[in-house]
Amino acid sequence: MILVYQTTDKYSNREKELYIDTASLKDMSDESILSEMRTQGVVPEQSEVILNVPATLKSLIISPIMSDKELLGLTRLYIKAKKVNMDAARFENLWSKSNIKAVRKVGEIIQSFPDLANQKIMLLPLPKYAKGVFKKVETSSQQSGLDILRTLQKILTVKNDIDKKIRKLVRYPKMLYALLTAVFMGLSLYVIPEFKEIISSLNPDDTNIPYLSKLVYEISSFAQQNKTLFIMQTIGFSILFYMLFYRVLSYIIRKVPFIAKVSFYRDHSLFFGLLSTLMKAGMGEIDSFISAASVISDGKRRDKMRHIIEDMNIDAIDFATGLKKYNYSKEISEVINANKGLNPSDVYAEMEIEYTDEMQERVEAAAEFVQPFALIMVVVFIGLIFGSAVAPLAQTMSKLTSGGIGGGF
Repeated sequence: MILVYQTTDKYSNREKELYIDTASLKDMSDESILSEMRTQGVVPEQSEVILNVPATLKSLIISPIMSDKELLGLTRLYIKAKKVNMDAARFENLWSKSNIKAVRKVGEIIQSFPDLANQKIMLLPLPKYAKGVFKKVETSSQQSGLDILRTLQKILTVKNDIDKKIRKLVRYPKMLYALLTAVFMGLSLYVIPEFKEIISSLNPDDTNIPYLSKLVYEISSFAQQNKTLFIMQTIGFSILFYMLFYRVLSYIIRKVPFIAKVSFYRDHSLFFGLLSTLMKAGMGEIDSFISAASVISDGKRRDKMRHIIEDMNIDAIDFATGLKKYNYSKEISEVINANKGLNPSDVYAEMEIEYTDEMQERVEAAAEFVQPFALIMVVVFIGLIFGSAVAPLAQTMSKLTSGGIGGGF
């Protein structure tokens, strides 16, 4: 959940929205919120701070934090400016004309308050891991800033490409399931009634009709009598069933050894890539770990990582020791121990490349598994419905040919 605060500087009367991501905080104490506000360039003691309830409720549906796609666009915008060493006036004009909504809004603020130009990055609703990068870029030399931005661009591009593949992977079963729902409604409304009439004419007392066939015929009769209600109920039940189907499919996929670790590699390719970038950008080690760890999605791993970072901060242990202490990942521990003589940021950069390659392989494997599995499920279900409707007809025709109905000939 994102808490949205409205702040007003008491002296200059300038307003700003603050975005506090509760998932990135270990607790929701007042001190943790105040600390996050200070990282966004606000001194609470010098500002009026009010929780914006409507904006916070809206954040439950639409997060105000910039998406990775928008962040990638912002990175490209910065690279464009850095390449030509663009002067401040032209850069602010570029901001105000950007097609990225959040950036354009900041550009408009800067045009109204030109003296805010040096603080422009603090006005953007950036993800936690991106704040330190852009703050460093604004104070870096042209070449140093370009190197940092290009690394971030590469990481975000890979992440977006993988996310597209995952969305495409999920889209295929969704399309098949929508087709299945439409076919079921079509069969119930237009096809099964025809079979039912034939069966009734050939076998009026409905003897020896299988239970499943009777159920299919009853559903069809209800559909004929209450078309609108049937369609609404079918759509509602199909949504509920899809949620169950999706959970079952996800559970089965997670049990397939080769693709079971997709989420692990996805989290850690991004984590180590960002960690390397943040450290190269000159951010302190602890701050780099805190910011990079905010992208880890799995709750158990996120809690372990938080404890590791706390121990690094309080007890001054190194990352490798923390990994072993909390049994985080034997695989990561072995790679770090094998490269102890290297610069840490270089080790993390190599791990990002390795985990990205592993993640891509597993996403491809998941696609090869999910698509035929989903197709088989749909074919089996349609075959079951259609077979239940046709079975009594086949059974009746068999009796007719053998003289089993009407006492024989």
